[in-house]
Order: sequence, then C-alpha cells, then structure tokens
Amino acid sequence: MKTKNRCKKFKRTLFTSLMIFDVLIVVVYSNASRFLLEKGKSELTAYVSNAVYSSLAETGDEQTFAALCSVQTDDNGKIVLIKTDGYSVNVCGYKLAAKTYENLSDYAARGVEIPVGAFTGLTVFSDMGRSVKVPVMNVVGVKCRFLSRLKEAGINLVRHELYLVVETRIKLITRFKSESVSENVEILLFDNLIAAKVPENYIGDMIFGSATAGLAS
Repeated sequence: MKTKNRCKKFKRTLFTSLMIFDVLIVVVYSNASRFLLEKGKSELTAYVSNAVYSSLAETGDEQTFAALCSVQTDDNGKIVLIKTDGYSVNVCGYKLAAKTYENLSDYAARGVEIPVGAFTGLTVFSDMGRSVKVPVMNVVGVKCRFLSRLKEAGINLVRHELYLVVETRIKLITRFKSESVSENVEILLFDNLIAAKVPENYIGDMIFGSATAGLAS
C-alpha cells in the first residue's frame, strides 16, 4: 500500500515538475522572441536607408534624376507646366525598386546581431555574452514613387524639389511570434532654385511613377 502511495506521489510530483518546466520554456522562448522582434525593428530603419542609398548609387546620377521632371515657364516667369519623362520615370522607378528589394534582402539574410544572453528570455541577461547573427527579417515587397514639390523661396523665386519615396513591407519572424511592419523613406534627389512664380492654381505635391518589386501593392 505504501509502495503504491509513493508511486502515485512520485507521478504527481513528476507531472507537476514537467508542467512547470514546460511553462518556463514557453515563457523563456516568448520573452526571447519579443526581444528579437524589438531588435529587428530597431535595425530596420538603418537597413532600409542603406539599401535605398546603395540602389540610388547603382541606378543613376544627378543628371539621370534631373531629367525625370522639369518645370517650364512662360515669358512672364509663370510656371505653366511640370513635365515628366514617362519612359525614364518607369525605367528608373523599376530599377530602383528591384535593386532596393535585392539589397534589402541581402541585408536581411545576414541577420541581426543578438547577444547570447537574450536567448535566456531574461531582461537582466539580454545584453550579455557575445553576439550572434540571427535572421529575423523577410522582405515582402518594395514600392518606389517620385514626388515633385514647388515652394516659394522669395520674390519671384521658386524652389523645385524632387524626392524618391520608398515604401517597404517586411515581416519579422521568430519561432513563436511574427509581425508585419512597414518602413518608409523619403530621399531628396534634387533641389533647384528657379526664377519663377508658383501658379495660383497649384494644388500641391505631385506624385508620379509607381514601381514595385516583390509583393508590395
């Protein structure tokens, strides 16, 4: 009888211990996953900026981007037309989107540097130990557009700016959690000061040209 009771008690203790151990494992992995996601988010802006600037350097130069959009004035210095080169815009936009997607995917494949202590799931140890690289990013898609902007810069002076607007969709993935995030970058391509007047019927920024790579929409 005593042997049976001891056996039952041992089984209950073992079962309870296993349950506690399982709960601890889940908590540790959950905390570690949260740390990985936060680390991935903190690195995201730098990754996207580096990928975009690299693609710009590989795609064209100042003259290439200056030819995309121009301003025409009449004899009185009034702006009558904002002209875009449709073919060049489409080609340039596609190259930038494809190259940015490629560069960003390369950065993501290298992984994010995580201290070994982070895998304990305990905040107190999260910055301890040597760093290892863990891939947590999956690039879903990249979308590139151009933005033309006119601003008054003084008497009969207009500042014409052209920006590249890049929208990225990225999925951060760990064993227990995943999160879809977006990171947008706006980069000045040129800033020209011209002798002209902003039209009275000017409606604001003009967005043109849209190219995607991956699954961006």
